[in-house]
Amino acid sequence: MLIKHNYTPEYSATFYQRVPVIIITWIMFSILFQTTAFCKNSLETVTLQLAWKHQFQFAGYYAALHKGYYEVAGLDVKINEGGEGKFAREEVLSNRAQYGIAGAELLLHKAEGEPFVVLAPIFQHSPSVLITRADSGISNPQQLIGKRVMMLPENKDADILAVLLNENVSLDSIERLDQSYNINDLIEGKTDAVTAYLTNEPWHMQQLGVRANIIRPSTYGVDFYSDCLFTTDSEAKKHPERVRSFLTASIKGWEYAMQHTEELVDIIILEYGVSKTREHLLFEAEAIRGIMLPDLIEIGHMNPGRWRHIANTYARLGMLQPSYPIDEFIYNLNPENDYRWMRWALIFLAPATIIFTVISISLLYLTKKLQKEIKERKKVENAYRESRREISTLLANLPGIAFRCKNKENQWTMVYISEGVYSLTGYTPDELINSDVMTFKEIIHPDDRKMVGKHITSAIEQQLPYELEYRIITKDNKEKNLFEKGIQIFSDTGEPMFIEGFISDITQRVLDQKEKTSLEIQLHQSRKMESIGTLAGGIAHDFNNIMGIILGNAELAMMNIYPHSYLDSTRNNKNDIDGRKSFQKSTFGSSDIDTNQLQHYHEESNRDYLYEIHTIEQNLNEIKTACLRAKEVVRQLLDFARKSDPIQIEIQLNSVITDALKLLRSSLPATIDIKFNLAEKSPTILADPTQMSQIIINLCANATHAMPDGGLLQIISGSVNLEHKSHFKKSMEKGEEKNDKQLTRKNIAEMFRDLPEQKYAILIIKDTGHGISEENIDRIFDPYFTTKPVNEGSGFGLAVVHGIVRQHKGGISVASREGEGSTFTILLPLAEPTIEHNIEPEIYMANEKRAEKKDFSEGNSENVTILFVDDEASIAEIGKEVLERSGYTVTTKTDPLEALEKFRENPDGFDLLITDMAMPGMSGNQLISAIQKIRPELPVILSTGYASGSQDEKKGKFHKDIDAFLSKPHEFHELIKTVQRVISSKRI
Repeated sequence: MLIKHNYTPEYSATFYQRVPVIIITWIMFSILFQTTAFCKNSLETVTLQLAWKHQFQFAGYYAALHKGYYEVAGLDVKINEGGEGKFAREEVLSNRAQYGIAGAELLLHKAEGEPFVVLAPIFQHSPSVLITRADSGISNPQQLIGKRVMMLPENKDADILAVLLNENVSLDSIERLDQSYNINDLIEGKTDAVTAYLTNEPWHMQQLGVRANIIRPSTYGVDFYSDCLFTTDSEAKKHPERVRSFLTASIKGWEYAMQHTEELVDIIILEYGVSKTREHLLFEAEAIRGIMLPDLIEIGHMNPGRWRHIANTYARLGMLQPSYPIDEFIYNLNPENDYRWMRWALIFLAPATIIFTVISISLLYLTKKLQKEIKERKKVENAYRESRREISTLLANLPGIAFRCKNKENQWTMVYISEGVYSLTGYTPDELINSDVMTFKEIIHPDDRKMVGKHITSAIEQQLPYELEYRIITKDNKEKNLFEKGIQIFSDTGEPMFIEGFISDITQRVLDQKEKTSLEIQLHQSRKMESIGTLAGGIAHDFNNIMGIILGNAELAMMNIYPHSYLDSTRNNKNDIDGRKSFQKSTFGSSDIDTNQLQHYHEESNRDYLYEIHTIEQNLNEIKTACLRAKEVVRQLLDFARKSDPIQIEIQLNSVITDALKLLRSSLPATIDIKFNLAEKSPTILADPTQMSQIIINLCANATHAMPDGGLLQIISGSVNLEHKSHFKKSMEKGEEKNDKQLTRKNIAEMFRDLPEQKYAILIIKDTGHGISEENIDRIFDPYFTTKPVNEGSGFGLAVVHGIVRQHKGGISVASREGEGSTFTILLPLAEPTIEHNIEPEIYMANEKRAEKKDFSEGNSENVTILFVDDEASIAEIGKEVLERSGYTVTTKTDPLEALEKFRENPDGFDLLITDMAMPGMSGNQLISAIQKIRPELPVILSTGYASGSQDEKKGKFHKDIDAFLSKPHEFHELIKTVQRVISSKRI
């Protein structure tokens, strides 16, 4: 009992001593509770000063405000926008704001005595970069020496300054310009480099189509924190709970913002009226994710060791004192507090402490293990980021598009496309990636979509890579040619998951190939036409000689049937009735016999013999007709093949068209309507009027044949100023058909690429006929080519037109489709200003002395001796027989050298020379020159298979003293009349 009595008072005293402590503690907790409840009803107002204008760079603070995180923390936060000349550091120092956002240069300002405390770095890596134009050649700091660099004032671009000093680029070696905050200064060349944010200015340059070089500080060993949330020492000491609450709510806002980027973009657009587009804000969000790394590092994580590294970097560059203390600069979210007033409470926490210690030891072990894993993960993350940067840089600089498509329910959706898509298509990646509005398929040319889909589907089914070419329509409605090469990625079950590949622009290659093909076709056509011309010129002489022999013998045979009538009718220029009378006189002794007498003769004659004679005569006439038709074909061939310049005079194109149509109109069917659209001021050209008429008549005749059931024939004239390989300026007069679809469909400069640059008259002849097929359109200018039935066309019409146009240094083109008609377009050089030409006609004087000697009146063949020279013996003999039957004396020679010797023996013994042109040993021109050196007044007839065209043209080709031409083959009456005309002329 004594022991109990002694113990109880001691216990009671101790208990009562503790009662006041318990009461005081309860009172304090009550006061604390009431204070907390009061604060919830009364928010503290603070101001946050942004580093720049409203944009996604500050999305976390907007999220904390609009999602109520600041309000829950008991804060009424006002967010002030920054801008030019308005810096967060000055605003916080002047107490106009309690919190601000700035870069790692805060440490330098702290060293200069400004009382800043950094609360948290939001960006683990600085977005500050130096930007130059890619075409400036500046891609590293060393190349900035002597250049203009636009920067923020003082040390506000501390990381950029550190890069320059770290690379031994002193500030004295550059021309430092004040920041204008206008990226156009760089684009327009007002500066060579400018400091910028990776999340902003590169976007603007990309949209303007200007390639940029980006100089990153991290590449040169300067990797600072950025967008640091800071306050002052006084704010941290006087309001520690407010600082803690503001920081915690801000971090929570950033976590929400990075998880809901599109929502925050909408808030920024709706609530803050930013001028940036939604695409730009989303681009900024992705760029910030790359420098914040929210998936790898806790947002706002701050490592004192890294701040020490930043301080050492500044110190090494002479911007900070070595070993500058940074403890007071770095905010500690959990500072040590004096908990001595709660020592009694700790007694009750002893068991918990033991448990906590055990747990802490376990956590320490786990933490070290986790730190090791984090370190390894950082290494992997750095390697991954560097790999992505390299790949991104590579793809951005490739001249094409890298892409990746994903299979979503058998619909292929673009999930990645490189930046090259903008320059190639005009669409940005954001417009095509995961878009329901615009897909890459929709920009493929409508005519190629089915082919592309079929090709890729086939490659997927065969699980093979694919290559294909197709066309697209760009955003500005231009057509381009692309080459695509792709490969599929399949799942373990064989299902196609992705298509990856590369697309390149082959538009120029396709155009070059088309141009090459066109030039090859033109070259082939030119060589073919040249070969035909050479062939025509080579065979014409021999062919005409052969036809001359055939025609001559046929006419000799006819002469033998009616020996008197044939030549008499020719020589005396009488008709067949006169010939028949001559035959009657030789048979009956008189030409004046009555019908009964003639009938009696016929009855007495051998009727079978007369029938055979009549049949032979018909056959010979057929041979003669065929020879003359062959002669006409050869003439057309020679006209087509000849290479001499045509006779050219100044003519009005409209007049030629009108005159030609007058001749043609009567032969055109009434079902053909003709529409004229002639220039008000007719183009003047240097041309042969006859040949121009031939062009119009041939083309209009062809058009008529193409419209057997009737149609519309249009004839258009005008002028055009042709400019090669760039563009052409049409200057057609009032009559130009400006809406002519053939002209707008194919550029005239492309159609006539081989013509020189000058002004041309343009002639267009259009019809609404059956058109020309693709397989025939390249052959229509070939000689003998025709699609008309037999005996309805020789195939020379268009060939002659082509030859005439080329001789006049012009060009011709045809555009046609079956069932849509044809359009022939001709360009002819416009005439230069008119120059007066005085051309004296060539005068051939008669030799009076020889005229006195002989009577060479028309029809008198007596005493006329002819020297007939032709290397074809048959032609010489036929000519001799025909002329001698007409009363002339003829000496023939087949060798021109022998003929010359014969003439030298007796120069006055011959009254006329008839000679061929092409002969072995000596040409006809040479023979004429040699003979006329002996007797200049001797008349000459040239008989040749080469001759074609007008007399004036022939005199330009052959000897100037030729009196007449005979084109082989020729009829006897043509030979005899030509001889009579030359003999009877006053020239001899």
